[in-house]
This record gives sequence, structure tokens and C-alpha cells, in this order.
Amino acid sequence: MRTRLAIVLIMLSAMSCAGPGPDNGSIVVDSDVKAALARVNADNGIGYAEARVLTEAYFATFLSGCGFAEGPTLQRGVWRSKARVGFAGDPLPGAIEVDAKTGAIGYQRCPRFRNVEEFRDAVERADREPASDLPCWLHDKPAG
Repeated sequence: MRTRLAIVLIMLSAMSCAGPGPDNGSIVVDSDVKAALARVNADNGIGYAEARVLTEAYFATFLSGCGFAEGPTLQRGVWRSKARVGFAGDPLPGAIEVDAKTGAIGYQRCPRFRNVEEFRDAVERADREPASDLPCWLHDKPAG
């Protein structure tokens, strides 16, 4: 019962919207996600600005239409960005992770991509396909 109540509360939080405003340093805006992604190049590794574009685009495409990805921090070759959802910006567990060398990106129980090109293609496909009813981070943990 507690698990179901927690899921309902998380879903309600995710349905109410909060997120970075125009003056908060946000790099990616819905209207220019594709343009920002087109400029990301992993040939010389992924820097802060590129990791920020990737994590914000990942958040908007795969985690929630409401909330934001915090600015990423580099830890042992991986950029990590906490995701926050809903009106209060409640943090999700874990972090969106971007490999600083390849641009591989993913989040627990959600789609993972091996490089920037694969991620760009997935964003394009997601733009054309209807969204699923539940965010990937709400799905049950995979067995194993």
C-alpha cells in the first residue's frame, strides 16, 4: 500500500510543473533542443556545456515534461545530473549519467544510449512517437 501511495504522490508531483525559468542559466529550451544537440560533439570528449545540453535534453525527452535536470558535476569520468520533477522540484533517486569521453547517456530503469549520435536519433524518434503513460523511472525494477 505504501508503494502505491508513493507512486501516486510522485505522479502527482510530476504532473504539476516546476522548472528552471529563463533567467536561471538553462541552456536547453524545448524549441531549440535539436539545435543544441546538433552542436554537441564528443570527438574531444564532453565538457560541462555539452553535458548540460545532453542531460537537459534527456530529462525533457525521457524523464518528465515537468521539472529540470540540475547542472552536471564530473565524477570519475562521468557527468552526473540530478533530476527534479514536479512543482516542488522533488529529486529523483540517482542521476542522469553522461560518459565524459563518449557521450553515452542514461538513467536507471530508463533508455541508455551508447553515444551522442544514438541519443540524437532517439530524441528525433521520441518527437514523432506518442509518449508512454508512465515515465520510465516509475517502472518496476527489472529482475536480476
